Amino acid sequence: MLFEFGFDHVEIGNKTKEDKKIRTTILHILLSFFDFLPNAAIFYVCDSTDDAHSASKNLFDRWLYEYQKTGNSLFVKYDFEPELEEMELIISFISLKNNPQLNLMLESFEQVIQEYSDKMQ
Repeated sequence: MLFEFGFDHVEIGNKTKEDKKIRTTILHILLSFFDFLPNAAIFYVCDSTDDAHSASKNLFDRWLYEYQKTGNSLFVKYDFEPELEEMELIISFISLKNNPQLNLMLESFEQVIQEYSDKMQ
């Protein structure tokens, strides 16, 4: 099973404020999700419609890295950047490392991304 996950930033004035509670909440959501569905995977999309796609991806990557530095390296994450003319996309796939369906799911996901990219060109 594959599920979509997303989050967005809120600007306060002219700058974005980072709140550590957001990182904790999102990681808790992911952990709870995988506790309930250990053989599932999640994908999320960062697009260039608000020009924050790279920053959003980098923020999420940092959160996962900080989590994994605690010795809890449960997740595996793969990033895809399909070549599209009208916008930039970063699509990330996250699963538990010990997911017995991981390779099959990843192959299928890569195929879908490639087919989508081919159609959009």
